[in-house]
Amino acid sequence: MQFLERMGTFDEGAVGGGRSNSGLLRYVYGQFPGPMFMPQMVVLLRSYNPNGRIDREVEIERFVGQQEIARWVANGAPLPVIDLGQ
Repeated sequence: MQFLERMGTFDEGAVGGGRSNSGLLRYVYGQFPGPMFMPQMVVLLRSYNPNGRIDREVEIERFVGQQEIARWVANGAPLPVIDLGQ
């Protein structure tokens, strides 16, 4: 977490737990498959239902490796234009 804190503020973070880490299970092996590499950052677009639970979740960006994450942050952390009508 100290490594991530040096790069900026994040809504969520997952560290530790080895191969049973919930982030690894979901964002590498599961719903949002990706490379098995640390660190990486997955940027999601979420919509919530009236009960406050996640209704829809879409991966919009993934940054793999310290240099790629740092470069994105240094460039102002730009995000693509998202069409919410999809």
